[in-house]
Amino acid sequence: MNPVTNPYAPGAGTPPPLLAGRDAAIEAWDIVIGRAAAGNPFQPIVLSGLRGVGKTVLLLAFRQHAKEAGWPVELFEARPGGDLRAQVSEALPPMIRTVSARWRNKERAKRIGRIAASFARAVQARLIAGGFRIELEPEPGYADTGDLETDLTELLVALGEGASEEGLGAALLIDELHEVPPEQLSALVGAAHRVNQERLPVVVGGAGLPPVGRVLS
Repeated sequence: MNPVTNPYAPGAGTPPPLLAGRDAAIEAWDIVIGRAAAGNPFQPIVLSGLRGVGKTVLLLAFRQHAKEAGWPVELFEARPGGDLRAQVSEALPPMIRTVSARWRNKERAKRIGRIAASFARAVQARLIAGGFRIELEPEPGYADTGDLETDLTELLVALGEGASEEGLGAALLIDELHEVPPEQLSALVGAAHRVNQERLPVVVGGAGLPPVGRVLS
């Protein structure tokens, strides 16, 4: 077969020409974001499996479906030995840019940006992505305690309240979840649990190697 036109192109997270046999997982994701948008409780999705089974490709499909629903959504890969707060902070600028562009309530959108700046300031992270900088002062008293679970919860709750008002949702997807230190993963789970309890349309999901399932449980 011509190597140029050959559809077989294995790679890390490379989408195949046809995503076969994954309809059930994608349908489950669509149900999650649909329930979240409707203000109903939902069960976040975390994919677990060995390398090469297609976890990243599924996350990319999840991201695309959320985008098609009009949601601000970001996907990032947890780095070995990294700090979750810093990595979430790095993922915030494009999400805030989408919020600023699409939300009708511009004052609420600006407030989300200020709360994001507060969250990022705890690690002196600058909200820059692709040369785009959010020129907003931090929101005093929000997401700035230094405790990851408290601050992440306040950030996601504020995002969820705004998204709910807009009739939309927001999603944060994290690949390589097994690289997140257990105590930080616990903080992420706690924040995600809180927004679900509040019936806010913010979905946190991800994927990781099999050990992540044991840690989460």
